[in-house]
Amino acid sequence: MALLFTLLAGCVVFSFLYYEQVSQSHYFSSTEALLDTELSYASDIEQPDIVAAKLTEHARLFGIQDAAGQLQFGQVLPDVDIDEPVVGDMIAFTYQDIPYMAKSAAFGNGGSLWIAVDVTEQRHLYDAFSSMRWINIIAMVLLIVVSYAISRFVVDRTGRIAVTLKQIMDTSDFSQRIDVGSGWDDLSYMALVLNQLLDKVEQLMLGIRQVADNIAHDLRTPLTRLKNKLEKHQNALDDTQETAQLDHSVLIEDADNLLKTFNALLRISRIEVGGQSSPMVDQDLSALLEDVLELYEPLMEEKAIHCEKSIDKVFYQCDRDQIFQVLVNLIDNAIKFTPNSGTISITLKELAKRPLLGIQDTGPGIPHAERSKVFDRFYRMDASRNSQGHGLGLSLVAAVVKHHGGYIELDDANPGLICSLYL
Repeated sequence: MALLFTLLAGCVVFSFLYYEQVSQSHYFSSTEALLDTELSYASDIEQPDIVAAKLTEHARLFGIQDAAGQLQFGQVLPDVDIDEPVVGDMIAFTYQDIPYMAKSAAFGNGGSLWIAVDVTEQRHLYDAFSSMRWINIIAMVLLIVVSYAISRFVVDRTGRIAVTLKQIMDTSDFSQRIDVGSGWDDLSYMALVLNQLLDKVEQLMLGIRQVADNIAHDLRTPLTRLKNKLEKHQNALDDTQETAQLDHSVLIEDADNLLKTFNALLRISRIEVGGQSSPMVDQDLSALLEDVLELYEPLMEEKAIHCEKSIDKVFYQCDRDQIFQVLVNLIDNAIKFTPNSGTISITLKELAKRPLLGIQDTGPGIPHAERSKVFDRFYRMDASRNSQGHGLGLSLVAAVVKHHGGYIELDDANPGLICSLYL
């Protein structure tokens, strides 16, 4: 980068210096051409008085001498410090604070003539170009220094990012983070984004580890039961065929639970990648909610749960089967954790042209620290470990709600929990 900036700056400065030389040569050449023209014209005229009149008319500084060296017209060349010749036999001097360029020529009769022209404008341009030359040289040096500093900064920052990422790859320690630095430059922004990516990767890794632990915990018991019963059945068959009795219903129930678990996992995965079982069409959410409540009415009567309803007519474009499953899971959880003779409040309304479903119970609620975890797969609070279920219901709810562009909020009901579903 520094080399590239240096080459570009060098090209600019070289072009400027070249143009300065060409312009300077043009100014001097044009001045000399003007003097040569006037001298040639004057030397062709035999009467010096006519030449003097013409030069006086054009406000030229001049002097005409005869063959004996006596001044006839004009003035003697000013007694000033004469600069070195500029171009050929042309001289430059300053008279009464005005810069001039002069040139002389001889008449045929032995006399001589010198003429000077005012070059103030040319001198100003020359001085300006001289100043610009130094300005460009200083700018080029500054550009080289700045580009070198920038290149060192970029190399150092990218090197630190690469070293940190290499350490993470070598140690598999995803808790390490890249030093963001000042925060004002693009590399700091890239480091910030990479840190966010590492946060996500670390979270996913922890989630995978937690899922594996939960799977091992929840599936070990039914699998062990199946194994023990099958071994018992095998031993019984070895003893006597008549005394061997196997509770097939229990084995089938365990197998069904395993199948339900894996089917739920597959369904959640399909929903998360955008799959859907039916097209999105307008659905009457109030009618769908009433169907779910009617389905769970016997269970609520069994626990003497009072259900308070405030359901408005709301239509929403959705996958009916998926939304039905969401309502089933949320209401089932509310009934499951609501004690006998408790209360459940169900509300459905339209808020800002979006459906809002609220479910409030009088159960134990969910601690604030665990609310973000209850939607993880297989996550179950310690209080619910002894109850039926596999910890996939709320994971399915979260996947469906996200697929429909909504979100869920959990709040305290004191006592109980308020679940607000925004679609």
